[in-house]
Amino acid sequence: MSNTGDPNTLQQILLPLLPSLLGGGMVLATIKYLANWRRNNRSFDLKMDEFIKQNRQLNDSLISYVDRKSLDKEIDNFLNNSYIACAILGPAGSGKTRYALNIAHRNKLFSKYRYVYINDRNGLFFASEDFKNNYLINGKRRYVFIFDYYYENVFGINNLLDKANLSGRHKFIFIERDYGWETTRILDRPEYLILMEKHNMTRLMLASVFCNQVFLLNRKLATKHLRQIAIEYATGIKEKIDPEFSRPIFAQLIASMYVQNCNFTLDNIDDKSQLVSKYWYYKLDEKKITPLVSNIDTSEFIAQLDALLRILILISSISKKNILIEKRDFLYFQIEGDNPNSDQLNAVIKSILLESFIDKLESMNVKEIKQLFGIVLKDFVKSSRGSAISSFKIASELDLVTEWVLFDVLRKSRPDWLPKILLFLSSFYRDNYVTFIKRSVMDFRDLVELLADPSLGNAKYKNFVDLISQLVDEAYLSENSSKYCDIIEELMAKAYVFFKPDECIKISTEFLLKIKECYLSSFDQEIDKKQISEILINLVATN
Repeated sequence: MSNTGDPNTLQQILLPLLPSLLGGGMVLATIKYLANWRRNNRSFDLKMDEFIKQNRQLNDSLISYVDRKSLDKEIDNFLNNSYIACAILGPAGSGKTRYALNIAHRNKLFSKYRYVYINDRNGLFFASEDFKNNYLINGKRRYVFIFDYYYENVFGINNLLDKANLSGRHKFIFIERDYGWETTRILDRPEYLILMEKHNMTRLMLASVFCNQVFLLNRKLATKHLRQIAIEYATGIKEKIDPEFSRPIFAQLIASMYVQNCNFTLDNIDDKSQLVSKYWYYKLDEKKITPLVSNIDTSEFIAQLDALLRILILISSISKKNILIEKRDFLYFQIEGDNPNSDQLNAVIKSILLESFIDKLESMNVKEIKQLFGIVLKDFVKSSRGSAISSFKIASELDLVTEWVLFDVLRKSRPDWLPKILLFLSSFYRDNYVTFIKRSVMDFRDLVELLADPSLGNAKYKNFVDLISQLVDEAYLSENSSKYCDIIEELMAKAYVFFKPDECIKISTEFLLKIKECYLSSFDQEIDKKQISEILINLVATN
């Protein structure tokens, strides 16, 4: 009788007996109650089936997974023991998302669990009032919910934890780039931790990533000599870019450039920033663009296209919304579900781009524009369904791509369009923007410069304070607080370069107030955080 709480079991027992036990009106009321109970539970399962189908399509569309046995052992240990939550942590490009999708691909007919991969887009379902008010999770199924990333789904996660039974029936996996993560902050109990840095790839594994990507992009190049070529590139990655083989994404980028030019070498590349710059240059393939835009200055057109596509990736990734490109009587960039800000975005874009460039785009049909954008943004250009207007959309779900776009811009020069886009993001998506910078500075410290851009006016000081406040919070919560102290120290040093003296005084004051707030909070919880407080206070005094 252990399953009597399940609606299926209750209906099997009660329904045959109801006519003889109860009067007609009571029978109908009871049947209606049970039917609603089952529908509420079943509707959640149907929604998860929809997500699982999406996961399968997403997984199949990506590079085939290169197995890491040590990671598989870790996740099996988590699933087969009493842990409820697990965090998978690692730097950008280390393969966290790809591994999460591989876990989600474990769904089989008689699996113990149903694996559901949740990103910031389908994760909106769990954050919705509809989920809070109309869904139950009391059915027979057992789920493994995989959230990528944690911080971007925190409201949905809290809603799900409120509804789900934390006895161990369901399990939770959180993906993050947070180096000092501590899962006890969520469930108030010890949980499982997987660090990608302990599961780095080998030279041969990285070569397999390269080969798989080449096969995915152009099967004709997958010759018998490809493996040896891949090993040579892997050696170059170790020597110049990633000595620890910690980020397989570099092998993917090199494979993409190899497909475009089999003579591509790493001879003139000394670090990851140069590789990123070269990767973007290869995407702007003049040979493919020229046939689509006749009778114009191609070099000027490509420069304008470069700016526009960087802008669209930034807006899509930071706003967490798709950008719909609509062809009306004119070209219109629609931020999905955000009409007022879309009008502002179009005004900004038209103030940045040359009128001749916009005229050329508007002379093209939507199919031609989609083909043009797809040359550079192949992975992010999607068909748009359910719209009467000819359109397509750009959906950037990768923070890493956005960081690289920005990092490449800052490394070479500051284009005229950058301040206007920063002001737009800071004005209309400020929280997202600051959180994005917070995650980005873990790998690219110089991106903090974007928070101090003069175009932001008074907002630049507030943005920087918000960033430091978030990092101080993380330092107090983390078991690896020294990592955050190092970052905060570096950023505070930059603040005294970027900001005026009176602004620096305000930043230092807010910094000290935040330390006091966190210290008092930890004191109330009987947690000894005196040492971290002293370190942070010394950072203020030193700077």
